[in-house]
Amino acid sequence: EGHIAADDLLWSETTGAWQPASSFPALFAAAPAPPRVVAAGAAAPAPGVRRRTNPLLWAAGLSLAVLAIAAIAILIWNPGDLLGRGGSAATPEAGAAPVGLTTWQDPPGRVVPLATGGSLLIPEGSLPEEATVTASLAALPLLPEGYAAIGPVYEISVDVPPEGPVAVRLPIPEGASDASELVILRVLDIGWAECLDTRVAGGELSAYTSAFSRFAVVQRPGTRPVQLAGEPELVPGERSTYIAVRDIDLSPPGSRLRAMWVVSGPLTLVSESDDGAIVQAASTPGEAFLEYYCMDAAQGVRWYGALPVRVAADSDRLAGGFVVSAVAQTALVNPGDTVNITAAVHGAFVPPIRWEWEYGAEQAGGRTTTGEGVSELSLPPTYYLAGREVYRIATVWATDASGRRAVGQALVLVVPDALRITLEGKSLLIWGGAPLDEIYRASATDGRRLYRWTWNNLPGIQEGSSDTEDRESARYVRFSEPGEHRVQVTVQDESGATATATLA
Repeated sequence: EGHIAADDLLWSETTGAWQPASSFPALFAAAPAPPRVVAAGAAAPAPGVRRRTNPLLWAAGLSLAVLAIAAIAILIWNPGDLLGRGGSAATPEAGAAPVGLTTWQDPPGRVVPLATGGSLLIPEGSLPEEATVTASLAALPLLPEGYAAIGPVYEISVDVPPEGPVAVRLPIPEGASDASELVILRVLDIGWAECLDTRVAGGELSAYTSAFSRFAVVQRPGTRPVQLAGEPELVPGERSTYIAVRDIDLSPPGSRLRAMWVVSGPLTLVSESDDGAIVQAASTPGEAFLEYYCMDAAQGVRWYGALPVRVAADSDRLAGGFVVSAVAQTALVNPGDTVNITAAVHGAFVPPIRWEWEYGAEQAGGRTTTGEGVSELSLPPTYYLAGREVYRIATVWATDASGRRAVGQALVLVVPDALRITLEGKSLLIWGGAPLDEIYRASATDGRRLYRWTWNNLPGIQEGSSDTEDRESARYVRFSEPGEHRVQVTVQDESGATATATLA
């Protein structure tokens, strides 16, 4: 069996959609099993076969883990400034911790130790009790460019495909100075791997996976894998926005990634984009997962993350009686697009509800009161313009007749389409024996404002560069001798995205 599992999702250029790997028969040609690597003079580890007919129960005392998002040094946006805990009945200033500081709790499940060290956390329903888990050390595989394995490589297999995410917990390699800089890779094939959303928990590295093969711990090569951020707990019926946080040196938000969101359990996917999703909790409580598959077309790297979400009717957030949820119709919009925001109260409240809202970005808000039996409000349509920050936050307050107050926030990512450039000018000049100066004009569309223009006459020296907010640039280019020349212009926007045009 190859290292791509049959239930992996792969992008098909033919159909333009994600498809199960089982639909690509060529991927599953027979291959020899990799040799196991052991230290000199040491005995080879036991195969690690464990029949889980008498599984270990999930320890109730497992500590809550803090997302590694808080350790990210350079982000397109800081999630800690975005999403507060959905409003309990309190003043706006009493909003709970931001996402970057939110504690996350794995769902109920069982822990299966691995003979190689480490363990699997198997949430209820992800694998049947009778499934067999096998673990051994494996040879060092060929990894994507820029990635180098630290410590042993783990071959983990299960005799049945998982029906939900399973957490892989691996020891932190000896000598690692900063565990938050480490990432677990699931090796798919020669030179290909899937970066897993990795965090540090209980002295181990932990990451959810949707399939099994070889797993390697690597030092991240300057960029951290996509990480998911959003509410870890919802009340029945609540809507919430989740985002995929990416480093600035990955493709900028809004670039054409191939991404897909998947929900399981008591969640419904309301809308999705490459960078965010809006989900709604069912009316019945339970444990759920929000999964994110992404392939960065610019870098040829796959990313995977899974976020456990609990739908709880007894949530502590309902201690004040009710909470407010606020969402836009979609998590990502283009500048100038109409944004429709809906707010709702969930829990026990005394009607009527008095609403107040602010759109942020120096836009005027408003207030109104809804009648008996009304628990939802559609705010007047608004729009946002592009700016240095890609996110906007609309805040909604709800006060019931007893004076209890709750606050909710709607997150909107405002991202232009991918940066594009056009170049105009003469492509044929007549040499008259003296240097020629000819004007060329370039214009940029989409992208984020604050541009840097760079002009070149090839072969030759750089003609010059400039920083401006203008979407157009013009320059006289000097041709000092006859021959083949290429006029080239590159524009870079403030997110780091670039586009180049050449006229020969």
